[in-house]
Amino acid sequence: MDVALLSANADQLRTLLKTGDSNSPFYVACMVFISLSLIVQMRYNINRPDHFRRAETLNNICMIASVFLTTFNVLITSFMAEVPGVTEVLSVNEVETLPNFPRDAIDSAEPVVG
Repeated sequence: MDVALLSANADQLRTLLKTGDSNSPFYVACMVFISLSLIVQMRYNINRPDHFRRAETLNNICMIASVFLTTFNVLITSFMAEVPGVTEVLSVNEVETLPNFPRDAIDSAEPVVG
């Protein structure tokens, strides 16, 4: 068992418990994955041959999942680049036709030099 990795995960769990926002959607996921990592580290002793094979298999599965998720996230980011909450950009003429839009807001605005 690697003591440095075990202590780093324990420190991450301690920091999450002290400063984490329990209302965050990632709080529970971080708690579960850090706890799972600690359990797996204590469960498998890679110095034993039978545990080494299982740990190596788990490592290979994690690496494949990591590559898949990274590729998936890159594809999502490159093909679905939208500004959240903005459905369309209106021209000045379209803005003027909006109900309750103050006309003097356009007339008094200073021109943008760029």
